[in-house]
Amino acid sequence: MEYITIYNIIDQDISLLNPIIVAIIGLSLIYATLKYGFLTRNNKISKYLSSSIIFITMSLYILFYIKELNMKDMYKNNRYKIAEGVVENYIPEVEKKNAESFSVNGVKFIFYKNEDNGGFHETGKVYNGLKVKIYYIEDMNRKIILRLDRQR
Repeated sequence: MEYITIYNIIDQDISLLNPIIVAIIGLSLIYATLKYGFLTRNNKISKYLSSSIIFITMSLYILFYIKELNMKDMYKNNRYKIAEGVVENYIPEVEKKNAESFSVNGVKFIFYKNEDNGGFHETGKVYNGLKVKIYYIEDMNRKIILRLDRQR
């Protein structure tokens, strides 16, 4: 069967510039908060609370960046599973209230368009009866699509 690739994690840009910019902005905000009370009143608890929130946000962003690099590495080193067959039980996302879901040979995939899980999360690209080949990993009981091929 001949397939065309409609998503491949390798083709997705992950720029090192983004975490560097976030880190510089975050560190600047922490410095300004501690030194001048920027974004807060002038009491110490507010300053440290604001700094902590900024630091946690920066840390999470960097962790997500590392996770995406790890997923690309897993794909490059063939550490994934493959589900191949016909899309069944397709449920579209309706007005951003529920997840899009479908199954292929008994493997169920669920994702939200606006939730970046690091892999494929575009809604409306699959439908019942479509023949696909999906390369995926499991992360915390969720399946993350690293590559999605569909029948030509």
